[in-house]
Amino acid sequence: YMVRPPQPPVFMFVIDVSYTAVVTGMLDAVVASIKETIQSGQMPGRMQMGVITFDTSVHFYNLNSNLSQPQMLVVSDLEDLFLPLPDDILVPVSESESIIMTLLDSLPTMFRETKANESCMGSAVKAAFMAMKHIGGKMMVFGSCIPSVGDLSLKSTRDNPRLLGTDREVELLRPVNDGYKDLGAELTRAQISVEMFLAPQQYIDL
Repeated sequence: YMVRPPQPPVFMFVIDVSYTAVVTGMLDAVVASIKETIQSGQMPGRMQMGVITFDTSVHFYNLNSNLSQPQMLVVSDLEDLFLPLPDDILVPVSESESIIMTLLDSLPTMFRETKANESCMGSAVKAAFMAMKHIGGKMMVFGSCIPSVGDLSLKSTRDNPRLLGTDREVELLRPVNDGYKDLGAELTRAQISVEMFLAPQQYIDL
């Protein structure tokens, strides 16, 4: 029994490009790891891939193999999130490897001078969900700071070390609301799994 016919392997990389991600070297490390994996030659033939970056906005990339350079499309209205491109966000790696590598090479330089030090990770995850829900796959999210703007934003005011080791410590482990739980249920229904790689320098509440 299957919910639907077998789909190609799909990977969506959702990468934090905020100031913290850049200065800590997280962005460089993520890009280098993805490039190394692609160049290893171990990729399944039908594999599809997409890249979304985020800081205070969500950035989509057109990776159509017919383009000479990837096209960046920025969605800054986080209250009315939409896909600026119906196709070409997820592309076959075998056809678009060259343009994918061009994008990965350019990301560290593109955001080297950024001053944006906030994260809309919740909105970025929802954007990736919108791009993947028709096919499913694996979403890999890389973050360096607390998601402070956009959907599912959190507040660092919950950090209260005085509660550690007391009966009230459990309060720090409870979610603020059910937003992430509900999003997780939506992702599961679309056959999407999520792996999060977080490299915070301070309290992140995730």
